[in-house]
Amino acid sequence: MVPPLTTPCAHNFYKARLDGVFVGQSFIKDRTCGGRRTLA
Repeated sequence: MVPPLTTPCAHNFYKARLDGVFVGQSFIKDRTCGGRRTLA
């Protein structure tokens, strides 16, 4: 059994399942968590 991926905000996902759901979706982009910032 493969352990789930856990996000910094404690959500758990199974990568294989997510890969299958979003196959062919052009609106999906890689994101990084760079922290929050205040916009002036």
